[in-house]
Amino acid sequence: LGCTLYEMCALKPAFPANTGRIETDLKQVMAQHKLVAQRMAALPSCYSSKLTEAIAMCLIVDQGERPGCKALLHVPDVAEWAATFEVEVPE
Repeated sequence: LGCTLYEMCALKPAFPANTGRIETDLKQVMAQHKLVAQRMAALPSCYSSKLTEAIAMCLIVDQGERPGCKALLHVPDVAEWAATFEVEVPE
């Protein structure tokens, strides 16, 4: 989810791999994924720091530390977006 959100906002892949060889590209992406929390490039300035934080939360490698959908819906910018589309946010 984090990679998808990042790409939607930045209009480019979070971790481009350009070798043309699927095995090499997958290994490169997996290695980069391990470092993503420290190395995620900033989103364009039109996006808030809260959205950047929400995406970074989605990119936490340890699944036990990554927030679920319910927690993400309580991030202020995500909650605002959800309200725009009348998405019911659980308590």
